[in-house]
Amino acid sequence: MPTEPPLPEAKRDPLRALCAGVLVLVGMLAVREIASLLVPIIFGLFLALVASPLVERLVRHRIRRSTALGIVIVAVLAAVALAVIVIAVSLADLVD
Repeated sequence: MPTEPPLPEAKRDPLRALCAGVLVLVGMLAVREIASLLVPIIFGLFLALVASPLVERLVRHRIRRSTALGIVIVAVLAAVALAVIVIAVSLADLVD
C-alpha cells in the first residue's frame, strides 16, 4: 500500500495562514462580544492596583484595613468628581 509523501512546505503555508487568520478573527469577535464584561473588570483591577499602596500605607499608620479602604475609595471618588467638574466647567467655557 503506497503512502502519500508529506506535503511540501510551500503547500502547507497557505493552510496555516488561513487557519491563523480565522483564529485571529474568532478571537477578535470573542473579545468584542465580551468587552462589556471585560472593561469593568480591567478597570476594577487597575483601581485595586493603584489603591493597594495607599491602603498599605494607611495600615502601617495603625488604621484598620477596612477603614483605610473606605478612605481610599472616598478619595478616589472625590478625585473623579473633581475631574468631571473641571472638565464640565472647561467645556461650558468653550461653548460660551
